[in-house]
Amino acid sequence: EYIGMAHLRQARAGGRGVILLGGHFNTLEMGGRLLGATTEGGVDAIYRKHENPLFERALTRGRHASMRGVLYDRAKKSDLLRMLRGLRSGRVIWYGPDQDYGRGHSVFVPFLGVPAATITMTSRWAKITDAAVVPFFVRRVAGGFRVRILPPLDDFPSGDMTADALRVNRLIEREVKRAPENYIWAHRRFKSRPPGQPPVY
Repeated sequence: EYIGMAHLRQARAGGRGVILLGGHFNTLEMGGRLLGATTEGGVDAIYRKHENPLFERALTRGRHASMRGVLYDRAKKSDLLRMLRGLRSGRVIWYGPDQDYGRGHSVFVPFLGVPAATITMTSRWAKITDAAVVPFFVRRVAGGFRVRILPPLDDFPSGDMTADALRVNRLIEREVKRAPENYIWAHRRFKSRPPGQPPVY
């Protein structure tokens, strides 16, 4: 079931790029497959290379085939530059900012009531490329999956990266609360702590 696909079409009007804002849920791969199959030009994604070469090869091959887009390794500067060029040229790129990448380029804002190191790249990339930021979530439902595209975020980036990071966290945490069993908690979202606070794990 697809809900809100018109929002994605609206955001792409005039050739504008789209940051497809999502989270790390266990429906992620199926969501990419479902959206890639129905989106003109496919869907690109930013990802972290897997340490196991065999698993990495299989995963990359499957993502290329199903999403019909480009995969950008977030650890490679050249890939990030290609990603920015893709956004400027009108590509749709999935991005999940809900992982703990440490304190660099991050601010501490609440996620599910706990201060979490939250990367500010969503704001930075949207500003640099003038891309629309469009929330995208997938849930398991009886008989299949529900793909939900929400309206593009208004006034984003706002000029306040901390406020933007909090807004992003609130969007994702609302989806987590809908189906906490679908969230990938193993990613240790609260690994980095504000100065003086004890470790969570």
